[in-house]
Amino acid sequence: MPSATIDTRSAEPRIRFSGVFRSEWIKARTVRPPVWIAGLTIVGAALYAATVPLITTVTSTTGEDPRAVIFENLGERPMLQALGYAYVTVQALVAVLGVLLVSGERASGLANVTLAAVPRRTPVILAKLSLSAVLGFGIGLTIAAAALLIAQPALAGIGMGDSLWTVSGLQVVLGGAVSLGLLSVIATAIASLFSNTAAAVGSVLALLLVAPGILGMLPVIGGTLQQAMPSSAAMLLFQPADAVGWSTVLTGLLIMAGWAAVSTAVAATSWKKRDV
Repeated sequence: MPSATIDTRSAEPRIRFSGVFRSEWIKARTVRPPVWIAGLTIVGAALYAATVPLITTVTSTTGEDPRAVIFENLGERPMLQALGYAYVTVQALVAVLGVLLVSGERASGLANVTLAAVPRRTPVILAKLSLSAVLGFGIGLTIAAAALLIAQPALAGIGMGDSLWTVSGLQVVLGGAVSLGLLSVIATAIASLFSNTAAAVGSVLALLLVAPGILGMLPVIGGTLQQAMPSSAAMLLFQPADAVGWSTVLTGLLIMAGWAAVSTAVAATSWKKRDV
């Protein structure tokens, strides 16, 4: 009687990407540093937006024309300009948030626990990068909402309340949110290459803040290289397209997407080939 062949190999549990992403989200919102940085980023942007009603209040007591003061500092479309300044102000904080989404786990060795539960490394790093993009984009939208609620009423009170519900307004809002999402992804990808949080933060901030200034001083090609840096390209995304042209906005988007794609590929390759 022929004996039946029994497959004794244990069935591997099927791990979905959505489950990996959900676990990364749980870790991000239960660890204090990322939560603090996210909160600080939003509060900082809100405080910046609060300078608009502060200007209108102060000028009303000093007898100055608030419209003239606002125009001098924020131009003829102050709402869009204030929002753009807010996005620039929080770039470094969003980058630090992106670093903390991965560096703390690597520095403490907890990444090994995650990889024991999810043996395939690619879904883990992609989940971290996806979460980084979602958080950066969400912070960008939250900043726009805060600016709208805080600055818009004061500007409307002096007849300068440009609505964000226009093509240019929505482009600035979405461009700023996308720029922060991509910056966060780049920061997370770079940070995943380091096992030390301080080294990761230093490298990311050097790329965003130091490198553009140094490259800008180079003769002939300095300006081009400076514009190719992530922080410089990010600012092109939230420039009003009707002022600078859609080609400028799309150029910034392509540069940022290129940085994100390359850094993601390097991070994924590194995670697959080296010990975490």
